[in-house]
Amino acid sequence: MGIPDLLKQYTPLIQHIHLSEFKHKTCAVDMMLWLYKGVYASLNNDILTTSTSPVKSDLYLNYPLKMLSLLKAHDITVIAVFDGKIPPAKYDEHSHRLSYKAQNITLAQQLSQIGKDDESKKVFKRTLRIKSRMINTLVDVLKKMDIDIIIAPYEADAQISYLYKTHQIDFAISEDSDLIPYGVEHIGFKLDVNGNMEYLDISKEHKEQVL
Repeated sequence: MGIPDLLKQYTPLIQHIHLSEFKHKTCAVDMMLWLYKGVYASLNNDILTTSTSPVKSDLYLNYPLKMLSLLKAHDITVIAVFDGKIPPAKYDEHSHRLSYKAQNITLAQQLSQIGKDDESKKVFKRTLRIKSRMINTLVDVLKKMDIDIIIAPYEADAQISYLYKTHQIDFAISEDSDLIPYGVEHIGFKLDVNGNMEYLDISKEHKEQVL
């Protein structure tokens, strides 16, 4: 989700660049964020019905696989990082999220029953969860693509930070600002299907430009 307004503080350091500038580099990707995007895209195609029912199709894989193929097409080595266990400090937050999703499932069903399908679909988007089967399916596909995979002990952000600080990657790709407080100084955001993205460089020589 990211820290509210944190990325705005680094606006002077954000560049609009193309993946071609990272040829032969290595990056880590927070795969859970791309997986969520794939699930949302599937929902828009009426692939999912309720968050408690089985997924009818593997179309949710299309988005993450398309983006990974894009990176490989530009000769960028990818390390796909997945979340592991829920950190103990976030148990309460996780329970709250589950309760919130359950409430919205009920609301979405009620709206559907009275014919408000558009409103029901909007509410239902708040209930989406990534199931372990979905993660396992994507992992199996990535293995066949010879993409390096890491299941983090806890959250993917901390694992990506470790990879960066130990010089195993040159940059990371994410969809929010969570990697910044973890000390990752080279991050790509908003990567599109054409290879364009916003790139944040917080290297030491640039830090004085912020704030």
